[in-house]
Order: sequence, then C-alpha cells, then structure tokens
Amino acid sequence: MPPKRQSKRGKPLTQAERKKIHKLHKKRFSNVKIAANIAEDDYEGKFRNGAKRKTSAAEDRIIRRLAISNRNRSAGEIATMLSQFHGIKLWAQTVTNRLAEKGFRPQLLKKRHLITKKQK
Repeated sequence: MPPKRQSKRGKPLTQAERKKIHKLHKKRFSNVKIAANIAEDDYEGKFRNGAKRKTSAAEDRIIRRLAISNRNRSAGEIATMLSQFHGIKLWAQTVTNRLAEKGFRPQLLKKRHLITKKQK
C-alpha cells in the first residue's frame, strides 16, 4: 500500500477505507466514482447549495414585471425601485440573477449618431 499522506481537507480515512480506495484504483475506477462509492456510507442526505434565497417567488414576479414594463431599465434602477416602492432591499446583481433565471438577457442599446438640423 502507498504511504499515508496528510490531508489538508476532510476527515482522516480509516485503514478499511484506504484499502477500499486502493482496490477501486486497481479496478481502474475514476476518482469521482471512488468518491461516490466511499461517500455512500457517510452521506446524510443534506444538500449544501450555498446561501438561502434572498427573494420569494412573488418578489421574483415583481422583478420580472418591472423589467418588462421598461426594457431599457437597468438592474440597479430596478433594485432602487424595489427598495423605494416595495420595501425589498436587493443588490443589482441579485436582480440580474433573477432576470437571467427567467430567460432575460442583458442587452446594450445600439449607439446612434446625433443628427444635425440639416438631417431633420
């Protein structure tokens, strides 16, 4: 068996787990499949997907409605309107994320040349 290395992360492995990993490596299992195989015993069924959602489904609909009412409105403007009129305090990035979830893509307006009096 290979020498034991110090792990910087996770819990230390037992001798039985190390043997099981070594056998799976010899059978040419990938590291992902080995990890899944070993973790089956320790998995508690908990999902760890980061922070809780800042907005509810109703607030997401408000964001969407504000975006549709004026397509030129920026995420920062929508966030300001939410805090002023609805009492919902959000960052502009949160607004951008919610709009992206609903299928809205940010678009830059086309730059137009200023027209002169002759052109009118």
